[in-house]
Amino acid sequence: MNKANQNALYQQTNQGLLGIRQAEISYYINLCVAFGTQAALVGGFTYGIFTQNQFNEETGYSKYFQDVYWVSSSGTIAASVHVILTSMLLQVLGPGLALHGPIGSMARACEGMRREQRTVITAFIIMIV
Repeated sequence: MNKANQNALYQQTNQGLLGIRQAEISYYINLCVAFGTQAALVGGFTYGIFTQNQFNEETGYSKYFQDVYWVSSSGTIAASVHVILTSMLLQVLGPGLALHGPIGSMARACEGMRREQRTVITAFIIMIV
């Protein structure tokens, strides 16, 4: 009887922990959706300006400003693509690992999504700056 109560308590605790992990995965997915959408918008606007901008060659510093403009625009587009791809992969592969992986994969998926979220946020900040 004592062993049965112990197993029931263990299962109840495990189910509670899985509920917390599911909420954590949902949080990371929502964060990825938000960052991915904003990165797509910023990257698209930057690409539109990047391809259709025409410069005036009247000032002496125009070549310097053009170079800074091209480098910063290309950096913004590269960071935007990185955020979009990483957030898309996190949205697909994170829950897939949690649902279809072996025992302990829910914790591994949460930890992996947490680690990768740092790179997404860093690339997003680089994209905005």
